[in-house]
Amino acid sequence: MKNNCCRTLLLALLAMFSISSASAQRCVDAMEKKIQKRHAGVEDVRNTFGIDLSPVWHSHGYIGFIGPDYQRLKVSINDVERKEQQTYELRGRMESPRYSCDVKGELLVLHIYTKAPTKTGHLKGEQLYDIFGVYRLTETGTKSGRFEGFVISEVFTQDGRAYPCGMDEAGADFRNNQFEGVWISEDNGLQKEANWGIGRIPDSGDLDIGKEMFKPAEKYWKSGWETYEQDARDEATDYMNSLYASEGVIDDHLTWKSWADIEGFAKTTLFCDGEPIRVFRSFHGEDTPPFMMGAGVLTYVDANFDNYPDVLISLGSRGSRHFSVYECYLYDPATETFLLTEGFDLVINPTFDAQRKVVYGCGHSSYATIEHRRFEWQGNRISEKSIVEVTINEEGNPISYSESQVIDRGDSFDFIPLHENVQMDQLSPEWQEHLAKGEEF
Repeated sequence: MKNNCCRTLLLALLAMFSISSASAQRCVDAMEKKIQKRHAGVEDVRNTFGIDLSPVWHSHGYIGFIGPDYQRLKVSINDVERKEQQTYELRGRMESPRYSCDVKGELLVLHIYTKAPTKTGHLKGEQLYDIFGVYRLTETGTKSGRFEGFVISEVFTQDGRAYPCGMDEAGADFRNNQFEGVWISEDNGLQKEANWGIGRIPDSGDLDIGKEMFKPAEKYWKSGWETYEQDARDEATDYMNSLYASEGVIDDHLTWKSWADIEGFAKTTLFCDGEPIRVFRSFHGEDTPPFMMGAGVLTYVDANFDNYPDVLISLGSRGSRHFSVYECYLYDPATETFLLTEGFDLVINPTFDAQRKVVYGCGHSSYATIEHRRFEWQGNRISEKSIVEVTINEEGNPISYSESQVIDRGDSFDFIPLHENVQMDQLSPEWQEHLAKGEEF
């Protein structure tokens, strides 16, 4: 088994790159060790996987090093294009204190392994994968070297698209798109270790001393790392501004403007007839940087079913369980203004049932429980009326259901159990009908 794996990977490397045997064997040995340790007995779906992986590696946020003195290497992958099913053309740029150049080459996917869903929950229809591949990027222009090695990536797919995992959950252990390899001189065959990645750099020795995130050791500042932290802050600010510096017109009365403040928090101001009526910053009541998706996006919807469009402002998507949260402004035809509602930011992943004039919310309360909540309008306030808790197994399939009536007393709630650990056909008819639609998140 081991010898067959070695030969398979070696042939793939040699066919793709025509590199030296020592470099090929180094990549083969390292990759084989990771494959055997992490994916023993797991099916490789490479030959049946048809989704384009181009978005996974496209990034300007790579940090890296080159050489024994850990010279800082800024890596940008500016363009990724699928050429064949598992072969991708990459174009980018490498910059270090000593040189800069454009690069062009290929990435060949060798293995795709399906991962089990995490216990923290995942989006409906999402599938997780570990990706293993090899790459070769050749300097263009007057340069005369090449970067080659292997890459390890974690991705998820949903609705036929692929995305890198973990981009909204950056923490101390976060790392992805780990490129490990060497730079080789075309003139004399000189080789230097050259690695880069997102979040952390693979095999970075004593360069990285950060606990919460990557931080270069002071002893290597002379290798181009002295300005890294300020550069990272500047890049983050530019990125946030590019995401949130926008404005728009909703109707004759309502306009909005979004931006990122100096600390990187998303802010959106809602205006009525030119006068600001609401400013929010990231999540309601929280100082959480907006790594979440969609913060600040405005949507028109008849939220209270009175035939007048209202406004939802996205507060983003929380963490690994993907809680989409909104503020709601109901249109008042008498005053022709939009009024902030009470309690709508407690409705997770809302859906609207115009026939029953109710709002449903749905989200994970734990890795093994999904909560479905039913809300009704009482004037300008939304009130919770009932809840169904669904216990699920590790595959995400329902095991049992529990239904409770909710008594909203304004400043507190009472829960009256109606059904405990039953099957769906024993719930109230309305809940049966709603759950049968499969309208989760």
